[in-house]
Amino acid sequence: MNRRALEGSEKSLGKEHPSTLNSVGNLAYLLQHRNRYKEAMLLYKRVSSGYTTTLGLDHPTTQA
Repeated sequence: MNRRALEGSEKSLGKEHPSTLNSVGNLAYLLQHRNRYKEAMLLYKRVSSGYTTTLGLDHPTTQA
């Protein structure tokens, strides 16, 4: 279900939109708690990079 929601968000809002990145982070969290660490880490890196690009380094969300 989360992957489908993510795909919909990517199509309607774009891959770098903060809401899409939030969905990516949610999926990463679920994967992490299912011990799928490599997949989760790749998604967390995508979130971090996306927030940096979209919001900038000084934004509180990027710094979190």
